[in-house]
Amino acid sequence: GDIVYASPFEHNSVLRPLEALRQRVGIELRLLPFDKLSFACDLEAVRQAFWLDRPAMLCITQASNVTGYLPPLDAILSLARAANPDVIALVDGAQTAGLAALDMSLVDALVFSGHKSLYGPYGAAGIAFGRAWRPQPLIYGGTGTASESIKMPAAGAARFEAGSHNISALAGLNAALGWLQQTQRARINAHLQALTAQLVTELTAAGVNLHLPQDMTRHHGLVSFSIDGIRPQAIENVLGAQGIAVRAGLHCAPWAHRFMDTQSSGGTVRVSPGFFNTAADIAALTACLRTLV
Repeated sequence: GDIVYASPFEHNSVLRPLEALRQRVGIELRLLPFDKLSFACDLEAVRQAFWLDRPAMLCITQASNVTGYLPPLDAILSLARAANPDVIALVDGAQTAGLAALDMSLVDALVFSGHKSLYGPYGAAGIAFGRAWRPQPLIYGGTGTASESIKMPAAGAARFEAGSHNISALAGLNAALGWLQQTQRARINAHLQALTAQLVTELTAAGVNLHLPQDMTRHHGLVSFSIDGIRPQAIENVLGAQGIAVRAGLHCAPWAHRFMDTQSSGGTVRVSPGFFNTAADIAALTACLRTLV
């Protein structure tokens, strides 16, 4: 009977656990209201919903992995906390960790992946806790600490880290974090913003359909597009043959495509510029797309 709110932009990493909870224990899952054209969040409707059906938990992405849209997290989290001071606020930071700021005093847990905006290898991820809430362990086993007890450690990271660590991935993530601090967040973000602006300008001129928020100050990094009459997977294959790596399909976020009405056409093509991309890379991509169009 507990009510959990989520946005329509959530990844299956969030949606599938929530669906499992719905089936096992009977949570009620509610969607936060967003405008289908602008992607803007109707905060007054959110406030009314939270007071009518108070949230036990709020699960929301810091940035959509399909559109790059940044929901107004601080405002939504504040409204949830006002309606229920004990609400558990979980933020998916896979797209933004290390690059986008977040007021952790409003958050119970920020979950992140090491291989995206942190520039680490696959196989490492983590949870950063903000407030006092701590979940029960999901997996039980050896931790290498408190060996005299057959119970999981009562506190600390070991409580949630049963088994042997993926040392290679963690070492790679540690090196990436060092690089991130040395390179500095502002420099990385400035480069990404410049590439994204070039990408949006050139894709608009090429005549493709862009799937972006109306307010580009609420956007982070990646750009999704489609071309009328061509399946996204076909576009991906053409670009791949030219040595250009993009991702086509639903991007493990089916509700986002249902929200944008792109699911039936196979989703979108997602371009994800990184710090090591250049303006020449964007020009090569758009030259190929102009030919397709």
